[in-house]
Amino acid sequence: MKKIMLKVISICLTLMLLMSGGMVSAVGVSTTNTKDTSISSSAYKIDNIKATIELPLKPVDINSFKANIKIAKGATSTILKADGKTSLTKGSIVPGMKVKVFAQDKKTFKVYTITRFSVKKWNVGGASIPGSFADAEVIDLGNGAYRMYYCVESHVPGNHSEIYSAISKDGKKWTQENGVRRTYSVFPDIVKLSDGRWRMYYANATGIGSCVSDDGLEWKDEPGIRIDTGNNLGLEFESISAPATTLLNDGTYLMVYSVSINKQYKKDIPNKHTSLLMWATSKNGIDFEKKGIALDSRNEEFLGLMDGPEFFKWNDGSIRLFFWSYMGIYSSTYNNGKFSAPVLEYTSVTERDLNKVFPYPLPVPADPALIRIGDTIFMYHGFHPNGIYYVTSKLK
Repeated sequence: MKKIMLKVISICLTLMLLMSGGMVSAVGVSTTNTKDTSISSSAYKIDNIKATIELPLKPVDINSFKANIKIAKGATSTILKADGKTSLTKGSIVPGMKVKVFAQDKKTFKVYTITRFSVKKWNVGGASIPGSFADAEVIDLGNGAYRMYYCVESHVPGNHSEIYSAISKDGKKWTQENGVRRTYSVFPDIVKLSDGRWRMYYANATGIGSCVSDDGLEWKDEPGIRIDTGNNLGLEFESISAPATTLLNDGTYLMVYSVSINKQYKKDIPNKHTSLLMWATSKNGIDFEKKGIALDSRNEEFLGLMDGPEFFKWNDGSIRLFFWSYMGIYSSTYNNGKFSAPVLEYTSVTERDLNKVFPYPLPVPADPALIRIGDTIFMYHGFHPNGIYYVTSKLK
């Protein structure tokens, strides 16, 4: 990051988000005086202006975003101007957005670029499964050991979409087990049945299927397809993948899965398809009723990309849905048939110069898988092309 020689004077600018309720978190910004330069601190000095900017983790309507400008000899208030336009337009405040901050004379201004969100603290661990692997799923075997299922990445020459497994005692060091659990299957999703067996949901060319196992090693296919591409939304799904399933308190199976639409959300973005998250429920784990869209990626925050969902029951009893997009891993809370607005949960790009890479700072952590080990939550994620990594967070 280039160093900037700053002439400091005693002008203090504080921007506050005027909205009822909700938590706010600090973000870094940069100025476009001569060149966009990232400054990842939430309090900093740039071109005679010292500023602190606070934003919520979730996007808000720009029309509700105002600035309170405090100067040494007085105070004034004005509305931010976005990207040089004369008035605000509807949209979301996200990293990469440029805003003009006007001074008291309403003519002098500085241009800032929001460069990062302050997100929940996860402690970075290391590589769990190095190499061309992804799509982890982790289960508690109940005997002090844990098993991870994971897939070979599709770019590996000669692969047959294999699912492998590995064993760990501490969630950090993993030892691969002999053999292959399945072929021509991806995105393993495991639930334990009431009779002690395991059921794996997986994706293949026909949709989402399932199989069962007594020991978690040898799997027997269950006939039929659990979820196909049909829908009543008038959308044409090119493919279905990444099932995530959890059991509700009443025994209902709740599944969220990713679908791909063969249409680019907008020009000049990496993903040539649009992927969003759908959901379905079942009383027996076999026959699912499609409910519709769980979370929609067709907006300026997610730019047509939501993938790799994963359910996790938090220590407060809430059901969290994790998934990934261009900025990293997000979470949403499920409650009584509704999914809350997603918040950015973990990203590896918080210190990057997003002026250069926004909004596609790949690679980012993807395809999360979570498990509780003792008083610690382990979140595993793919980090293409390096393998499967983990981060941790202590339970409070």
